[in-house]
Amino acid sequence: MQNRLIIRHSFFKTLSVTLVLSLAFPAPIFAARIEIKKNMNIHLNAGNKTLKRQTTLPAGTIVQIPDEYLKDLREGEDPQKALIRWLRQDVSLYQFTTSTGEQKQEYFTRVKIISVPSNLKKQFEGHEFHMALGYLAERENGLSFVTREDVDSYVYTNEEPIRQQASPTTEADCTGCQVQDPTPKIAPSIAQLYGLTKDYLQQVETLSNGYRSTKNTAQVIANFEATCKGVNFQDYKLFLKAEAEKSNVPLEVMLGIMTQESSGRCLAVDKGHANFGAFQINIGSKKASLELCTEAQRSRLAIATLDEMKSNSGLQCLENPVVNAREGIRIYLEKFKSSNKTQPPSLKQWSQYTAQERDDIRRAIAGYNGGQTHVNRAISDFQKFRDAHAPDLDVNSFELQRIFFFRELLKEHKYVASYENARTNLRSTENLAYTESITGRDNADSQGQSSFIASWEALLYRNPVPVAQKQ
Repeated sequence: MQNRLIIRHSFFKTLSVTLVLSLAFPAPIFAARIEIKKNMNIHLNAGNKTLKRQTTLPAGTIVQIPDEYLKDLREGEDPQKALIRWLRQDVSLYQFTTSTGEQKQEYFTRVKIISVPSNLKKQFEGHEFHMALGYLAERENGLSFVTREDVDSYVYTNEEPIRQQASPTTEADCTGCQVQDPTPKIAPSIAQLYGLTKDYLQQVETLSNGYRSTKNTAQVIANFEATCKGVNFQDYKLFLKAEAEKSNVPLEVMLGIMTQESSGRCLAVDKGHANFGAFQINIGSKKASLELCTEAQRSRLAIATLDEMKSNSGLQCLENPVVNAREGIRIYLEKFKSSNKTQPPSLKQWSQYTAQERDDIRRAIAGYNGGQTHVNRAISDFQKFRDAHAPDLDVNSFELQRIFFFRELLKEHKYVASYENARTNLRSTENLAYTESITGRDNADSQGQSSFIASWEALLYRNPVPVAQKQ
């Protein structure tokens, strides 16, 4: 009897599933077939963990994954769980160039192409490749491999029945034993994890308060007009409002991000010369068509009018506040969709959103700070914890998810699975403080604390609805 698993995959940026030819590994025994439901790119291994794109295989391609995950199958266990454990361990990080010219890194695991529904692609059948899987995240509707963009379900079919092997009597006889599951035998509570992370969460609050104490709306307006002398901030605000609302993004959200990123300095460049402009766009995430401004362009932008910033073809470079804002909105939307698997809700004032909608925005802002992988892993880790230990918890609560941002700490105590390149506890602290200075928190402990979004809302609308009344 064949075993069938259906696993839903979600992908977080703009590329299809990616495959890479691998010659460096011994030939595995392949057992489980996957039908790819969306077109996928294949790459050759160019050496030094670098890939070179060759072609795109069509939807309907059938591939096989190795049967090695079956070795870890425990008696009575759903094969899906063993598959996931194997995928977590059997990935390698490769570098490749996207179709837009950006340098990216992604994780890959082995597959073999079985059949391709296209005569032009038949030459790839029978060859062993690596397939991009990235990291795992669980959603309410099932498991997700979070990587590049939304795709349909993949169907896994084991070629042979799963055979349970008798347990060896001694450790010496166990030639294929796996490391034991490190999950604590006594189910942890969310209170235990709060206790474990409380010192870091206190540091988040202290750092967030520090950010709020040094930045305010009046300062942002003054900084903007001092660095872009030809533009009245009120005119720029109207431009930003129109651009943001095209995508159902509240003006106060983008102003809150700008406050934290640059304090309104429209031509800002960070110390590392990696982030540019009012919204501090990272040079590694910008569109290929957006070039950095030359010194001559920056000098002109410092005195240009808003109309000139919009229309002068010689000024359409990254630090231009018009170009920078549009790119900031694009990145925010990308992060929102990746974190929440949905589009932003209908446009409202910040305080008029539901608590869930505000949490969706918090996740997007945390990703904007440069950590989408880590945000999605925190979502995944909390989902797993909730399902295993506390089914009554709200899986979408950012207040609870923030605990799982400290995966380096939780990993040490075996509360989360091991991944390579886990963000440090210090970086997680900075990321959460960044987010909370912009959005604040809705819990009782934070009542009375302001946020950059709330400050802008008060200035823009004069009489915002208190957040506590709109749960």
